[in-house]
Amino acid sequence: MIKIIPLLLTLTLFGCSSVKNTETASSDDGKICKMEKTTGSNIATRICRTVEQIAYQKKIAKEALKEMTRGSIKSRK
Repeated sequence: MIKIIPLLLTLTLFGCSSVKNTETASSDDGKICKMEKTTGSNIATRICRTVEQIAYQKKIAKEALKEMTRGSIKSRK
């Protein structure tokens, strides 16, 4: 289980970095909808998320980046 969490965080980070946003719309139920193209596809799909979901995904991506870069910078002696 412990090894799965970093893998999921890494996939989330790479998934977020490869998405191109082409349109933003706000719906009545408080969700923000965007047309997003995934890596390797020219077909955009409409993705709707709440503000809380967007903030949570950003938090997870930042934590994954921090985890991946931790220990990669070593001091030279």
